[in-house]
Amino acid sequence: MLRSMTAYSRVKKSFPEVEVAIELQSVNKRYLEIQMKLPPELYAFDIELRKMLSQRISRGNITLNVQLSFVSEQAFDVRVNLPLAKKLHGAIQSLVQELAIPNADILTHILKERGILQVETIVSKESSFKQSLEEVLDEACKALILMKEREGERITAEFKERIVLLEQLIREIALRSADAPLRHRAKLIALFTELFTEGASFDERLAKEVALVADKSDISEEISRFTLHLHHFLEVLSQKESQGKTLEFILQELQREINTIGSKSQEGAISHLVIAAKSEIEKIREQVQNVE
Repeated sequence: MLRSMTAYSRVKKSFPEVEVAIELQSVNKRYLEIQMKLPPELYAFDIELRKMLSQRISRGNITLNVQLSFVSEQAFDVRVNLPLAKKLHGAIQSLVQELAIPNADILTHILKERGILQVETIVSKESSFKQSLEEVLDEACKALILMKEREGERITAEFKERIVLLEQLIREIALRSADAPLRHRAKLIALFTELFTEGASFDERLAKEVALVADKSDISEEISRFTLHLHHFLEVLSQKESQGKTLEFILQELQREINTIGSKSQEGAISHLVIAAKSEIEKIREQVQNVE
């Protein structure tokens, strides 16, 4: 089943001490690239979150945005650095007495010092928070993948329509080219005959050269390979896993075969069919860029 690389999901869940909101956005990218937007409390989870995403998504530019809202005082653990506070208190009190400073708010000055109040959240306790975070991310991934698959169904339907059209075009090319080498040979013989004096005839060497040139206009092998690639494309569409890269490789082969057909064909009708086939292949190629 194909998956689109363009999708979005958002999941928010409340836990006893904290509310977690996760947004996932996916856009086109040839390979997997993950960008993280985390609050400072979650920096320690960066590697783990990347691992979880890479196990579920194989290709695309993924942006993960996590937001935390604490809803209970139990989410915080506040400690006082008493040794430092006592030192500061003694120093400030000595300064107040020495300079005879009236109404000095010693506590205010102490609290302004960095490190006096040490605040720790429950997020810092990995064992108590990791499970909740993984639960929300798992739901966000499922919602993102569901959107990817829905869009993938639409893309698959479009691909099948274009493959049917390509099958029709290659059958028409095969029909028109069935006796092309014979017609080409006859034209060459007629052309060379005009160049000889009346009553002259071809020698054996010239006849072989004419036959060789005519054989080079035979495109039956290219038509056969083109058809096989179309069947392979449909097989990949039916597989369980999304394989955008494989589809890209098949399209490269289709493009190569149709280019060869166009260069070898000497007939205008076939050239028009080749142009139409190239147009359909290009339309598929543009859409494959959005397949995971």
